[in-house]
Amino acid sequence: MGKMTKLYYVPPPEKQFEELKEKCIEIWEKPEYLPGGYSKEKTSQIKRMKNIKDNFMYMVAMLDDPQQTELANNLSLKTRIAVRDRLRSANSQHAEYPF
Repeated sequence: MGKMTKLYYVPPPEKQFEELKEKCIEIWEKPEYLPGGYSKEKTSQIKRMKNIKDNFMYMVAMLDDPQQTELANNLSLKTRIAVRDRLRSANSQHAEYPF
């Protein structure tokens, strides 16, 4: 595992983790995601997450592309960059990301 790939698994500062966690919960609590209990399962899982290993990126991976774009648009610049750098570290192709 290269140096950059390892970044994906490095927890961010606690403030960034908590910001991402809060914004992900806000997305999952939107009315369109509530039917069927799927949203409750996701928010419950996120609320229990600690700032360890790749949990930061796992929360991002739980979202589909439109939700990731919404998330990116609602994060501080520092947190967006933290997500973007981790995504790039895991993908040598440097795909397009909303972060």
